[in-house]
Amino acid sequence: MNAVTWYLDRHSAEGRAATPCLHYEGREVSYGELLELSQRAAGLLRGAGVGEGDRVLIAMDDSPVTVACVFGALRLGAIAVAANPKLDRAELRNLAERAGVRAMFLANELPGETVWLSGPELDAALAEAEPVLDVAEVGPDAPALIQFTSGSTGTPKGVVHRHSGLLALPRTTGARFGLTPADRCFSTPKLSFGYGFGNSVLLPFAAGASSVLLERPADPYAVAHALRTARPTMFFSVPALYAALLSTPDRLDFSGVRCCVVGGEGLHARLVERWREVTGHDLVNALGSTECLHIVLASRPGRADLGDPVPGVEVKVLGESEGEAYVRGPLTASHYWNAPAETADVFRDGWVRTGDVLRREQDAWHYVGRTDDIVNVGGFKVVPSHVEARLLEHESVGSCAVVGTSAGEFALSTVVAYVVPAGEHADLERALRRHARARLAPPERPARYLFTDRLPTTVTGKVSRFRLRELANSVEGQR
Repeated sequence: MNAVTWYLDRHSAEGRAATPCLHYEGREVSYGELLELSQRAAGLLRGAGVGEGDRVLIAMDDSPVTVACVFGALRLGAIAVAANPKLDRAELRNLAERAGVRAMFLANELPGETVWLSGPELDAALAEAEPVLDVAEVGPDAPALIQFTSGSTGTPKGVVHRHSGLLALPRTTGARFGLTPADRCFSTPKLSFGYGFGNSVLLPFAAGASSVLLERPADPYAVAHALRTARPTMFFSVPALYAALLSTPDRLDFSGVRCCVVGGEGLHARLVERWREVTGHDLVNALGSTECLHIVLASRPGRADLGDPVPGVEVKVLGESEGEAYVRGPLTASHYWNAPAETADVFRDGWVRTGDVLRREQDAWHYVGRTDDIVNVGGFKVVPSHVEARLLEHESVGSCAVVGTSAGEFALSTVVAYVVPAGEHADLERALRRHARARLAPPERPARYLFTDRLPTTVTGKVSRFRLRELANSVEGQR
């Protein structure tokens, strides 16, 4: 078996060689064209001595060539190591060394024995390469991909996904969303991240559908332009981007979109309501993780809860109705690359410890927060997402994030709220303190309000709570 056969080769074998699979920079790339490009990428790698089990680092901006290089590595039975091309040289070198890569496809120069740079150099090399027409047969547990976690809570870890996990997606997440060949997916998270790769490659290619690739950063204006010109039917993004799009409602055209999926972090009911008011669309709230390959929980449209697991996946919590979530199913990864201690902590008897705290209520799962986000204030458990939801009820709050910090001589835990104002307000802090007194228990009320133009995000578009905690501690230390 080899996952590349299902996701790519079979489309040409079944008569879809001329069917578009990628829409990029105003042009279409067919399944047949991508197949040939992947065969040439495999030829480049084979010529460099890459074989089964070798790791190939791929850190390039989203493009058809990037997808072809991933599939080219898989054709040989090698392991594609996805990395964010925006990482600096030191970070990228660190990932390459940790994965022990044999070859690299890169957006920017990095010293190495076998390196191809995206652009004219790589295009020329691919054109001259001898295509590899055969596909290496591997076992179901053979590693196919290494995807690094976003690092929102610390050092990124290399998640190892098996060929069998990739092949399980059509009957799990794919079955929940029911894509057809007529669908066209557009994902603002990039290919180098698990959510983005699943949205732009695994889901559409499993169904014989297509996807829109955006090379440039997914800012609201670029996304609005792509919506008008590429006309996707499926849209995938994160809460921060959905909120940003609401600031440019006159530019939005969701008339061709049948499903808007939001994932990556907690979703507030207010955003669901505002999105419906402005666009007429309901959001589908979803939860997944890099360790679980893609989406494992999805709500019914227009609800801020997380609904139920996708077919074939189990979710449980350690507690009667609320606690840290564990996931089991064919999608989950096998381990972290070269990290036995972290693997033992997260991968337990077939279950994956997600770090997400969920609550079962009214026949649906609800997102509570991350285990490392919850703040213990004087013995009272403060859930940041609950505090954020109450603050967002104030008309002058555009967005916000709540974190815990340690303050004072005895390093006691307190709650800090970072707020992005919506418009002008004479004394917003005083108004928010009054607002919090009416809606929150004393331990939940923020001790400090810090106002900012924007919340820092990780490379995947999530709010970087790890960075906010560092900033809050730094501010407290200067007082």
